[in-house]
Amino acid sequence: MLKFVRGCVGLVALCFVLPGTLVGCSEQSRNFEAVKRMAEQGDAKAQTELGSMYAQAQGVALNDAEAVKWFQKAAEQGDAEAQFFLGVRYSGGYGIAQNDAEAVKWIRLAAEQGNAKAQTELGEMYLRGKNGITEDNTEAEKWTRLAAEQGNMYAQVSLGQTYRDPEAVKWYRLAAEQGYGHAQALLGLVYEGGHEAGFSVARDYAEAAKWYQKAIEQGDDRVKHDLERVLAKMAVDTEDQ
Repeated sequence: MLKFVRGCVGLVALCFVLPGTLVGCSEQSRNFEAVKRMAEQGDAKAQTELGSMYAQAQGVALNDAEAVKWFQKAAEQGDAEAQFFLGVRYSGGYGIAQNDAEAVKWIRLAAEQGNAKAQTELGEMYLRGKNGITEDNTEAEKWTRLAAEQGNMYAQVSLGQTYRDPEAVKWYRLAAEQGYGHAQALLGLVYEGGHEAGFSVARDYAEAAKWYQKAIEQGDDRVKHDLERVLAKMAVDTEDQ
C-alpha cells in the first residue's frame, strides 16, 4: 500500500534554481534557520516542520536522527502530524531503532486525533497484521473508512477493494478524481468490464480508455497494454457498426 518516502534526495540535488524561479539554496537555508529558531522556542508546528526538513533534506543535509529528535518533541506536545511521522520512523527503523510497540502507539495517537494518514496506516496494520497487531477486519475497515471520508485517496482505494459494487466504484471514483493513478486504472477496468463483469456501471470503452490514459499520465506504464486492449475493442465495435 502506501509507502512513506524518507526523503533520500541529497542537499546538492535540492539546491538548484529551476528555470523561471528564484528559489535556491540561500532561500531554503534562510527558511530553515527561521523554522529552527521557532522550534527551539518550543513551537510544536515548527518542530514538526523542522523534523520534515531534516527528513527530506530541505535547506539542510539529510539527518534521520535529527528528524526523529524534532518529531519526538512535537509528538510529545500532541502534534498529530509529528506523532504520525514518528510512528512511521519507529515502524521502519529510520533514525531510531525499529520498535513495533512504539510505532503502533504513536500512529494510533495520531489516528485518534483525526490524522487521515495515520488512520490509513492503522487500518493497514489491522488489515495485514503488521507491527505486532492481530489481524482484525472490523478495525481495519473502521480506520480506513475514517480516512477515506476525510478524502485520503489511498484509504479510498483500500476501502473500495473491501466492497462489492456500487460501494467499490464510488470509492475508486473519488480517489481517481484526485489524480491517483492506481484508482484511475481500477476505474478503467470497471468501465471496460461493465455490467457483464458484475459491475454496477454500464460497459463504456471510451470511458475506460479515458481513465487508463489518465493513469498512464500519472506514470503507471503497466496500464499501457490495458489501453491498447480497450482501443482495439473500440475499433472492432466501430467496424461492426
